[in-house]
Amino acid sequence: MRKAVMMLAIMALAGCGSDIEWFPSVDTKPPTVTSFSYYAEQDSLTVQIDTLTASDDEGVTGYLITETATPPTAAGGGWLSAPPATYVLSSASVKTLYAWAMDAVGNVSAGRSAGPAYTLQTSVPFPDRVRSVSDIAHDASDNSYWLLASLTSGTIPNALVKINASGQTMQTVFLAYSPASFIGEESSLAYDGTTFWVSSSGYDNSVNPAVPKSEIYRIASSGQYLGFYPCPATSTGFCQGVAWDGTTLWASGSDNRNLVNFSRQVVGGALPVVRSYDNIWGSNGVSDAGYDRATGRLLVLKDGLITVNGADGVLLGSSGFTLPGNGKGDWDGTYFWLVDKVNSRLLRIAF
Repeated sequence: MRKAVMMLAIMALAGCGSDIEWFPSVDTKPPTVTSFSYYAEQDSLTVQIDTLTASDDEGVTGYLITETATPPTAAGGGWLSAPPATYVLSSASVKTLYAWAMDAVGNVSAGRSAGPAYTLQTSVPFPDRVRSVSDIAHDASDNSYWLLASLTSGTIPNALVKINASGQTMQTVFLAYSPASFIGEESSLAYDGTTFWVSSSGYDNSVNPAVPKSEIYRIASSGQYLGFYPCPATSTGFCQGVAWDGTTLWASGSDNRNLVNFSRQVVGGALPVVRSYDNIWGSNGVSDAGYDRATGRLLVLKDGLITVNGADGVLLGSSGFTLPGNGKGDWDGTYFWLVDKVNSRLLRIAF
């Protein structure tokens, strides 16, 4: 009998004309800041916000950047309805910033901290006569820089131009190589102190569909073509991030996640592989790489900076950000020099 009464009560409450009001649940879950990175410019208090994203079940309505880890309040000032493009530091000594997000009912996220991804030290215009630059290679013998450059109106490299840290031309070597059609604006450059190593960037049209010309070329200091070899990093893609460590060369393939160390001493028409670290990237290809001889580490540019121990292939750290310029260049022991084709300049950045 008691069960029947209870059922009737439930049916009455659920029936038409019920005076029961249903209240929505209160949103108590704060947003989450999912990414935050920024970069600085030398002698400027205005930093550029590279990424600031946040998520929330109901939607993010406010963004805030502070120089302190103390959580802000929803009623406090400074909140913006969209991620800011810049932030002005209170002093030049600030090294860490904090990003916050807020939802419509005033829930504030935990802070996400970040130091500058890099600092733009200076920019140097392309030297006179240089119309385009494909890549940069550091010359450790006199701390100068070689540019794989075009001195014509096009972008296909036809010269190697040596500059100093101020961007002044020290030497120009015109290229006189056979596979001209396979060296292009996406080619990578390394210099071993006596010869240049340039990767292919053209396609082999002798097959259909065309496939990447997976080669690396050795060019004398006079600009004369000495020979070509299969790229040790890939047989079906392009050599990317070619770097010289003082003894051997490094490269990755555009079509795989590997990092390969190889000798410049040719054996049987090939460049012998010294060591290969397979499947160490999250996705195929890299933008470029440099080698820090002081630490034995590779500085790999790939959606930001990845530091790799050259001795064992262990990833020592990474920082995600948008690469400046076209992401191609070289490490000189203190700075990374990068190519900015859009603005016809070379960027010197510090990590």
